[in-house]
Amino acid sequence: MANYLFYLESYVFLFRNDSDFLIYNTLNSAHIEVSHICEITWLLNFLNDPVNGYSMFLQEKDILNPYVKQLVKDVKTSFSGDCVLFEEGKNKPFIFKPILFLNNDILRKNSNDRDYDGDKVLKNLDEITLFLPTQCNLDCSHCGKYHKQFLHCYRQNGETLSREEYEKLFDDIYFSGVSKINLVGDQSALEYANDLLGLELNIHIHIPYKKCDDVFMRNALELGINLIINIHSEDMDTMISEFISKYRDPKIEYQFIISDKEDLRKINALLNMSSINSSILPFYTGENISFFEECVYTNLEDIFSEPIDRKTIFRRQVLNENFFGKLYIDAKGDAYSNMNEQPIGNIKDKKLKELVYMEIKSESPIWLKTRDQTTCSQCLYRYLCPSLSNYELAIGKPNLCHVCDLEVKSMGSAHY
Repeated sequence: MANYLFYLESYVFLFRNDSDFLIYNTLNSAHIEVSHICEITWLLNFLNDPVNGYSMFLQEKDILNPYVKQLVKDVKTSFSGDCVLFEEGKNKPFIFKPILFLNNDILRKNSNDRDYDGDKVLKNLDEITLFLPTQCNLDCSHCGKYHKQFLHCYRQNGETLSREEYEKLFDDIYFSGVSKINLVGDQSALEYANDLLGLELNIHIHIPYKKCDDVFMRNALELGINLIINIHSEDMDTMISEFISKYRDPKIEYQFIISDKEDLRKINALLNMSSINSSILPFYTGENISFFEECVYTNLEDIFSEPIDRKTIFRRQVLNENFFGKLYIDAKGDAYSNMNEQPIGNIKDKKLKELVYMEIKSESPIWLKTRDQTTCSQCLYRYLCPSLSNYELAIGKPNLCHVCDLEVKSMGSAHY
């Protein structure tokens, strides 16, 4: 009796939960979903075991099974694998199932590696944000809330770091190997940027549009600083149009903060008349959940709109790609791994490597917060979805999606 070799390619992931299987092709986003009640779960359970080499022998009677026949057809047409005649007596090839292997394990909480616990820990730090001391007379409607969802200035009370303490911090930043630094504040951010220019850092200044006068803009552009200008709904008028037309430098990004569909209409009117480097930042006010459900929540079409590569899937299995490697330091010197969390220390008495160490070794580091640790843990698509973001933290709901609301989860995929 003829033997057939059925196999999946090494760039194809096989996910499973308590009830279903999902075959996902990282090259073309093709996907096949199989319910646990289907007659072919025995086949997928075999493939799912890494020791079996992502392949198995099938006999003619197996191929004639209508469920197996359909699965083989779907796998072949999606370029996710194949089923071929196999000469008897030959050894079965071993195909490595895509499994994450951590050589430099950031998850080891009981490490005795003193090198890792020392300077090596700084390799996990990529980006630092400084919320600078400011003199603000603006009356933003949600001041004190924006910065918990995206980079935005806010009023800070009390004693702030001295220039000497900032200089000490800049020295620490220089030796840390950090590549990017965000300065969040007002026009005075240029003074701090001047101090950092010799450190070969990628410097970004985040500033409200209303703080951007001509002197500031001219000086920032002369220094070659990257500017991210926050524009609120009330700023979207004729004057902002004139400002944008005047300053169209590639180092300037305009970020439009929106909270409803009317804001979207305003932005469309602005962007139709001017081609600029821009992005849109939805803002959760506490009262606009319907806007988020309609315009921000993820659905299956979003998940499968573009192929997701192996590295991204591996990364989402072990760390939070939105939070990992980022430290935030306020004007008092308090350091945060996330602005929705409590401070992990203060730079007056802690080096950057100590702060990073404290975050990674903490009981529940937000840097390592994955969807496995939420109600998404049994979702087939949890590694295809982006990591949790500040929006989930602000809204208090870990799954900002419509996927879990669907009775039939397949969107154009084969479904058994």
